[in-house]
Parts: sequence; C-alpha cells; structure tokens
Amino acid sequence: MLVANPRLMEGSKRRKRKNDRIDANKLARLGRVDPQSLHPIRHRSREVRQDR
Repeated sequence: MLVANPRLMEGSKRRKRKNDRIDANKLARLGRVDPQSLHPIRHRSREVRQDR
C-alpha cells in the first residue's frame, strides 16, 4: 500500500470540480509508473501515536 501526501502532489488543485473516480485513476497510474512522485509520508512511531 502506498500513502501519499496530497498537499505536495502536482495537479491536485488545478481542477475546479473534484471527481473521485478521476482522482483514483490518476493515483493508481502514478503508483504503477513512479511511486516516488506520490511524495510518500512517514507515519509517526507507535509511542507517539499512543501518547496522542
């Protein structure tokens, strides 16, 4: 599973009307071709999550 940071992705703010089907298709293609272009996030450690 890939988890991406949407704030860093190019083109996510260009369209005025969002469409989940188009977004999902675009993410799937990017994940297959170039996973690093999705700007992977780093999850917090288990200890930090428990503290929160």
